[in-house]
Amino acid sequence: MAEHEQGRTNPFQHGAWHLPGASVYQVGGAAGGECFAILPEAGGGFLVDAGYAWDAAETFGHLSSVCDPARIEWILLTHSHYDHCAGAAYLHERMPQAKLACAPYAAHVFKRPGALRTMNKLNANEAANQGRTDFPHVPEHMPIDVLIDEGDTVVSGGMTLSVMAAPGHTKDCLAFWDPKSRLLVSCETSCVYGGPLPQGFVGFDGNPAPADVSCLADTAFLVGWQMSLDYIERAIALEPEYVLVPHYGIMAGEEGRGFLRSARYFTQYAADLIVRAHDEGLSNEEVQARYKDFFYTDYVKSIQPEMAFDLNASYTVPLVIRERCGA
Repeated sequence: MAEHEQGRTNPFQHGAWHLPGASVYQVGGAAGGECFAILPEAGGGFLVDAGYAWDAAETFGHLSSVCDPARIEWILLTHSHYDHCAGAAYLHERMPQAKLACAPYAAHVFKRPGALRTMNKLNANEAANQGRTDFPHVPEHMPIDVLIDEGDTVVSGGMTLSVMAAPGHTKDCLAFWDPKSRLLVSCETSCVYGGPLPQGFVGFDGNPAPADVSCLADTAFLVGWQMSLDYIERAIALEPEYVLVPHYGIMAGEEGRGFLRSARYFTQYAADLIVRAHDEGLSNEEVQARYKDFFYTDYVKSIQPEMAFDLNASYTVPLVIRERCGA
């Protein structure tokens, strides 16, 4: 069972989780900036994602408070969105021994000036929201060392993570699986935690959620709805003992497996909601507003800027309409 520490110095952190053979710390500089340290007992370590650029100094400071950064051997990017990767160059410069790794398509994205401009715009917008005027920006070059994909492995401190291709949220999403501890390091293709399931929840179709749905899951499929469901089914089939849930932390045992089942349910639910609204004759903007009204929960607001949610939703709605309705 994972032992969970509360109340660490960063109020946006959920704390530390101690698993058999490793500890996991959320070290992101601010809410929504995704960066977890996985520290095997035998030494070495992984960073999963690198958070924002604007608060990368705080991320490095938080990492330094839980370990010597020189022990980190890998910086693993789950995908190419700014809240997961913008701080990578800053961290890599301070930990040159760590290999910065991503999927091949992510490396392609990092070479596109337009993509980097968008990351910089979002990074600066969030910095401004936090009252910051002097902050690191996304660099013009992302110093990727290693390309990783389905079937590859990354090893540190005797811990071996198998790489899983997990497209759906983006084309370049990756997840990681440790069969020894049965830890699944998931990605946003399997949704993010959206808060507790309201008591007596009844869907727009008048039906309650199945009994095995344990929480709200905020959907995040931007390039493929069915491929997202395919990854979630694959994750469920692993029967993980621990799930590192994006923008949340470790869920152990039935809690983690219940989250994955909730992700499956709400991925289907979101598509059905969008199709229902589209069939009612609503415009894409009106459908997006209905989708946002349900999925932009108080918990999601605490970890995702509204501008980023709206941008994602502007991809999700037409994607579902094309994939489900052929329109």
